[in-house]
Amino acid sequence: MPKDCLKHTFLLIPGYGAQGGTGRDLMPFFKNGVCGVVNASRSLLTAHKGKTEAEDFDIYIRKAVEIMHKDIVQWL
Repeated sequence: MPKDCLKHTFLLIPGYGAQGGTGRDLMPFFKNGVCGVVNASRSLLTAHKGKTEAEDFDIYIRKAVEIMHKDIVQWL
């Protein structure tokens, strides 16, 4: 497949977070102008489990998003 074949194409990239994928694992997907949406729904939606079941659950989810963002951006 030519390297420019998927340039400017959005891809749904699963496997991050609860499935064990890391920012480093995603690096090859974001080369040559390829865009992607990283799916980490389970690890984000359950980030509060075992920490709180109160109305402050969003604090833990927000922190998980910040960690995910930092992990991915460092490899771009």
